[in-house]
Amino acid sequence: MIVKTRNIIRIIFLIFLILLPVLAFNLSMNAQAFAAGQIDPAASHHPSLNANQNSNPSAVESGPTVMVNKQLTDACLYGRIDEVKKLLESGADPNSTDSYHQSALCIAAWKGHLEIVALLLEKGAVLNGNATCKPIFSAITSTENYDIAEFLIKKGADVNARD
Repeated sequence: MIVKTRNIIRIIFLIFLILLPVLAFNLSMNAQAFAAGQIDPAASHHPSLNANQNSNPSAVESGPTVMVNKQLTDACLYGRIDEVKKLLESGADPNSTDSYHQSALCIAAWKGHLEIVALLLEKGAVLNGNATCKPIFSAITSTENYDIAEFLIKKGADVNARD
């Protein structure tokens, strides 16, 4: 009985050691979001309890807005320029984010879709990204697409921004 108890304690300890870095990372991300003003300390952070109070409405709203914004980020991911144009014309937010809070502009830059990057900027996308993604870094680090990085710099991207 004592041997089984010790083994159970060892297993629990190993699980704790494995989960500790994940917990530390999540706390770090929450602290960064709080510092960037993306978290309201007085509000509940469970989407079902706080659906209308989040600072990023596309992340928690339900219904047509979320579907259109998800369609936009997906179209940016797969390089479907005609679909991006159509969605933007129908009212999609050029600053839409996916479930990882990556903006449509970051996604397009990451995947190397220069025409989509230009269109999103023309329609009002934030050039220097958000707290979790900077388009210039996405272009350089993920696809090594220096044409997009050069384009973003010419448009005024902050090369000293921190991701």
